[in-house]
Amino acid sequence: MAVPLGGTGLSYASSAFLAIILETLFYGLFLFMFITSTFVLYRKRPRNPTASLAKINLPLLSISSAMFIFGTIHLAMDAYRAMESFVYYPGGAFAYLIATGTNTPLYVSKNVLYHAQTFLGDMFMIYRLYKVWGGNKLICLPFILCFIASIAAGAGALATQTLRKPSQSIFSSALHDWPLAFLVMTLVVNAGCTALIAYRAWVVNCETKLLNVGTHVHVAVIMLESGLLYTIASVIQLALYMNSSGAYKIAQDTLMQIIGLIFCGIIASVGLGLSDTTKHTTNKSTKTSALVFGTHSSRVPTDSLGDPDSTIEQVDVEKGQA
Repeated sequence: MAVPLGGTGLSYASSAFLAIILETLFYGLFLFMFITSTFVLYRKRPRNPTASLAKINLPLLSISSAMFIFGTIHLAMDAYRAMESFVYYPGGAFAYLIATGTNTPLYVSKNVLYHAQTFLGDMFMIYRLYKVWGGNKLICLPFILCFIASIAAGAGALATQTLRKPSQSIFSSALHDWPLAFLVMTLVVNAGCTALIAYRAWVVNCETKLLNVGTHVHVAVIMLESGLLYTIASVIQLALYMNSSGAYKIAQDTLMQIIGLIFCGIIASVGLGLSDTTKHTTNKSTKTSALVFGTHSSRVPTDSLGDPDSTIEQVDVEKGQA
């Protein structure tokens, strides 16, 4: 069955109905994780009497807040479109899409939010890679170039979809290349960064296990699983687009919330784990904090972001003392 936007599979009405259900579900999870991660960031500020809200890790808090705002506005726009198409428009969802197309201010704004959310998610992946690899700029360079390319491809995709005619499929050759390039560049960034982050955590874990000074297994699992969720969602979205499936729009709307959920989930999961491990050893909490938050315990003077490679240095010092 053909869909108004082109492609095969689900009709527009079915796609829109399933998309709003799944997006609302993931938004609920996102809301919970956002509140939890904000609490974790607030709790991790310096414990001295003069500490203030300014001591909170502002880069992480700013990104999570921006993601949450984007996700909320995006869901509100989808809810409005659903009400218009299913309830108020005389001809129903099919006629509503034919009449409005993809060049209305509402639809363009929704796509701009989706691309902005994706850019923030990719920036965070590169930021994690940079911090975990001890500020190694060379290893981040290929992904930075891919990120810049994805911005250009995203701008091209927005431009072509804005100029799309109502009778033209979004999967047509004239509109196909820019979105495809954007999806491929995004997949390269998050898949590559996730693999290198997991490798770095595994190497550090092997060193610390030899010295019996702690483990990074749970950190690697959190990072790997969180990164894989983003990667898997990106692969599914790319596969649906390449197959010209009407379900592509479901994946796109759902991924809008998944990106923010992953970001806040990393902060919340590791932060809550720190609360438990601190009861047993400060070394383990220091290493976990360095890998994920880029901070140290109060025993080590550092700035708000710290040096995430201190774990390796600490291992080398202890090995020399041994």
